Amino acid sequence: MRKLGVALACLTGLALLSTFSPPGGGTPSQAAPSQFVAHLPLVLGGLHQPPPTPTYEQQVVELINEKRASQGLPPLKICPELMAAAAVHSQDMATHNFVDHTGSDGSSPWDRFRREGYELTWGGETIAAGPVTPQEVVAGWMESDGHREILLISQFREIGVGYASSAFGHFWTMDLGAREDVYPVVIEGEALIVTSPRVALYIYGDGWADEMMVSNDAAFVGAAWEAYAPAKVWRLDASSGWKTVHIQLKHKDGAILSAADGIYLDLSHSPGPPYP
Repeated sequence: MRKLGVALACLTGLALLSTFSPPGGGTPSQAAPSQFVAHLPLVLGGLHQPPPTPTYEQQVVELINEKRASQGLPPLKICPELMAAAAVHSQDMATHNFVDHTGSDGSSPWDRFRREGYELTWGGETIAAGPVTPQEVVAGWMESDGHREILLISQFREIGVGYASSAFGHFWTMDLGAREDVYPVVIEGEALIVTSPRVALYIYGDGWADEMMVSNDAAFVGAAWEAYAPAKVWRLDASSGWKTVHIQLKHKDGAILSAADGIYLDLSHSPGPPYP
C-alpha cells in the first residue's frame, strides 16, 4: 500500500491550528481568484506575446521558492491541478466566510486534490484569511512555526496557490504535493520572467534518474544524454518571448520520463550580449 505524507496548517488573525503526520500516518479588489498563468508558451496566430503580468498566485510561488532556496531546499513547480484545487478552496472560503481545511461541501484537501486528478504521495495545505498582499501572507506563514515547517518540507515538488477576495475579506490557499514518477524541471525558481537567456534549472529525479537530456526543442534535435545532475545552467534561445525547456530522464532499467517548464524571456530590459 502506498504511504502518504500529509501536512495541514491554518492561519486566521491570531488563531493557529497546525498538524503534521509523516509517511505512514491579481489585485485586492478582485472578487474571484486570479486566473492561473501557465508556464508554457502561449501562441495566438503566431503573434508575439507581450510580457505577462504576475498574478498574486505567481508572486506567492516565487516568494515561497525564495524562502526555500535560503534554506538550501529545491524550488517547487507550479502544478495546474494544485492551482485548481487551491483556487476552488479559496473561492469557497471567500463565498461562505469561513477559514478551515474542510470545504463547505465537507471535502478534505485530499478530496480536492483528487477531484482535479492529482494522486499524491505527499500532500500539504496552508490557508490564511486577512493578509492583503502576497508579501503579507508569505511573511505570516513564515513567522508561524506550523506553517513554516510545512513550506520547508523537502519531499514536496509541486505547488498550487489560490487567492480570492469578497466582502468578507481576503482568503488564501496553498496546496503542496509530490506524485509518484513525476519529476518536474523548474527554471529560475519558477520565475515568470527573466531578462537573460542564461538560466538556472533545477531538475527533480534524484534517486530515480541515471541520465538526462535537456533541450529547447520538443523533439530534442541535437541533444545528447548526460549524467543526471539536479542543478544545471542552461541557455534559452536568445529572442524575446515564451521559452520552453524540455527534459527527459532515463532510469537504469531504460524507463524514460519527460517534463517541461516555460518562462518568458524579456530582452528589452537586458544589457544585451554577450551573456556569460
